Amino acid sequence: MFRSLKNVLTSIMFALSLSIVFLNSCSEDEAVKDTTAPVLSFINFNNGAEVSDTVSISLNATDDNAIEKVDIYIDSVSVSSLTTAPFVFSWNTNTATDGAHTLKAIVTDKSGNTAQKEVSVIVKNVLVTIDIASNQLKDNARGFVFLSDESGKLITSKEYRNGDGQITLNGSGFTGTKFFLTEVFISTDTYQWSELYTFAQIERGKNWVLKSRQVQYAGTATINFSNMEDNSLYSLHTNGGIKVGITSDMQSTSIRLLKNPSKLFVTKTSLETGYLTAYGLYPEITNGSNSVDLSFLNVPITTNSITLPEGSSRSFVFLYGTSIANNFDEVITIGIAGGQVQNNLSYDFYYPGSAFAGYHSQFYYETEDYFYTHASPKEFYSFDKISNVVNFDYSNTKLSYAADGDFDFFVTIFENENSGWYFVCPKGADGLIPTIEMPSFLTSYTLPSFGLPNGYTVYDVEKCTNYESLKNFIRQSQRGFQDIFNAGSIYTSMTYPIKSTGGRLRKPSYNSIFSFEMRKLLKSQNILNE
Repeated sequence: MFRSLKNVLTSIMFALSLSIVFLNSCSEDEAVKDTTAPVLSFINFNNGAEVSDTVSISLNATDDNAIEKVDIYIDSVSVSSLTTAPFVFSWNTNTATDGAHTLKAIVTDKSGNTAQKEVSVIVKNVLVTIDIASNQLKDNARGFVFLSDESGKLITSKEYRNGDGQITLNGSGFTGTKFFLTEVFISTDTYQWSELYTFAQIERGKNWVLKSRQVQYAGTATINFSNMEDNSLYSLHTNGGIKVGITSDMQSTSIRLLKNPSKLFVTKTSLETGYLTAYGLYPEITNGSNSVDLSFLNVPITTNSITLPEGSSRSFVFLYGTSIANNFDEVITIGIAGGQVQNNLSYDFYYPGSAFAGYHSQFYYETEDYFYTHASPKEFYSFDKISNVVNFDYSNTKLSYAADGDFDFFVTIFENENSGWYFVCPKGADGLIPTIEMPSFLTSYTLPSFGLPNGYTVYDVEKCTNYESLKNFIRQSQRGFQDIFNAGSIYTSMTYPIKSTGGRLRKPSYNSIFSFEMRKLLKSQNILNE
């Protein structure tokens, strides 16, 4: 019996030892269970990165055991689940709106451990945004805008029409940060003229304001005259323009208004002598019918004398008047105030004295070497020239330039009989203008040939300090590049012809210097005859 009890105890001890061994074995299994989270990182993106077109989302995922999968989310929406390295997902950002987006990746290992990372990126597929006004183009005109990369290759193009509102230009396949923007205006009326402005170094994702070619008129005033004198020639001036050649046999005429009402400025010239005899400022005319007694023409003539630099030829002073000093929200176009340059390089110009509270002038003269313009509301004329050195070299279908001096930016001029192409550029020692690839819509037009330009114009503008500030000015303007030359603005420009390879001066036309409206007025008064 004792032996049997001993055997029983031995069996119990053996069973207990097996249990202890088993329990120890279970504890060791639990100790080696995988609880280590994997490691995850974005390889090619940091917070705030700018992306466009199709990009690769590349991830680095590691684990001490093995990776089960990597899930990728864009703005909390699952877009891919990757199970094998390399962990790369191709994202077409054109399917997303421009702006901030969140990329998130979650990695899971074979034991179910996870880790995640997030980055915020900025999608920039819209290269430029442009607002098209209801009166952007003149009747029967066409307008286009196209973008080119820094080698001149076409990125995209678009035709716009009045009232299009906001248009955007995207650049599928273009991953650069800067490009050329070209504005195209094609006149289809009796004055056949194509005009292109190309701006360099335009940044991705910003707005642009096109140069406006149309004026929104507030109506037309019909004027019935009394007390007109025989042998006198009258000129009418409103905030909407000028009408010349009114004589006593014309008892009524009409003139457009930019704002309603408008003041009416009238000049009287003797048909016998050709000299101005009187001025007058009528307080108000309105859209519709008006009766005007011309006996108010009693403002005395005021003259001032200009002596031009040696070698000068043609010159004039173009004046605007304002009824409130230093307020140019509404101006009256007075027109040309001046006469022929005499042998002693001097001439008298006339203006209506105190008829206006303030004036804005555009003073112009030309020599064989340059054309000079100075605009200011503070002085009628100035001879402060712009120091500048600009050199060009054309080779391998590219125009390189070095431009330096006391100017903010310059314009390179290419012209032929029916069109002008103007490149607005920053100064610098290593500037480059490539041959620009033409969109198909321009191939039917005869545009200026690319090579050495006809000339260039340097600009010193009070509202700008350099080319970057010019771009910012345009983006905040109402009428684009045109607003540089509004009444009240102060600027000086000098246009230079460039000699061809044969040594002949390739003179720019007056199209590159004066607006179309000013050219018409200058020609009507026999001051500008090309």
